[in-house]
Amino acid sequence: MTQRPQQILCPVDFDETSWKALKKASLLASTWQASLLAFHVVQEFPYEGASVPGDLVSLMGQWEKDALKALEEKVSSLVDPKVEASSKVTTGVPYEEILQCLKEEPADLVLLGPDRHGSLASLVLGRHTETVVRNTRTPVWIEKSPEGASGLPKKVAFLTDFSPASLDAASQALPWVELLGAKFSLVHILEPFVLPAFSLVDPKEYEKSLSELASQRMEDFQKQLNLKNLDWEKLLLHNSLEKALKDLVEKKAVDLIVLSTHGRTAMAKKKLGTTATQILRHLPCSALVLRPKTLDFSWL
Repeated sequence: MTQRPQQILCPVDFDETSWKALKKASLLASTWQASLLAFHVVQEFPYEGASVPGDLVSLMGQWEKDALKALEEKVSSLVDPKVEASSKVTTGVPYEEILQCLKEEPADLVLLGPDRHGSLASLVLGRHTETVVRNTRTPVWIEKSPEGASGLPKKVAFLTDFSPASLDAASQALPWVELLGAKFSLVHILEPFVLPAFSLVDPKEYEKSLSELASQRMEDFQKQLNLKNLDWEKLLLHNSLEKALKDLVEKKAVDLIVLSTHGRTAMAKKKLGTTATQILRHLPCSALVLRPKTLDFSWL
């Protein structure tokens, strides 16, 4: 994909992080001359099979109308007037409706924000984000820029575990980096490994061997990527996942982390990969989640 995205879908749940996401979606749409669809899901009656009071059905219909009016007002005030923007509201289960919306109105990017508590657990997010990412091949951008930050990301980091799925996702990531006009860091994190107490292996020698192996794997990995048009670097970080992510943001000025939904640690999982889930839990900045084209877990 070196062609610019044509449409961005931005699910919102009417909190402040949603509006930050909508502003970022507007900026990207304006930069790429893409259209923008702001989308809200009114939560349906929670008890399946129960008799829904008629007045509640009427009330939910009114909520949908009120939500659409409020969303249109927000879009009018927050979205660049040069962007072709529209609003849509429906009632149902958020992740189901987001996936259905993607079928009816295909987008090149889904952009949403974390909840007001800083985790991925709001009405539109939480398990809904995980389910959307697992069931769509559309890239998902989780907007988590620090307060006061504006503009496009200036430095993008791709996290790799050297697996075939990671290589696939890295190849997808590079055109996004070019479109953003950002610097690029190819990153592998070597987390601490504790040898068994009965092991006769020298821990320092073992760590040295791992580091040398990782360096060689990084060399092999980068040779399979087309990096010639990018201002890029490679980084091997020796730290825990949480601290390494923090260092990327605070010491390396990374403001967008790109990762694959599945990697070596979760090749047979139905949900987000274990490592991907951990990264999203400790997310110190915005993230772009890509699903490898070579993997299909829809049958699980």
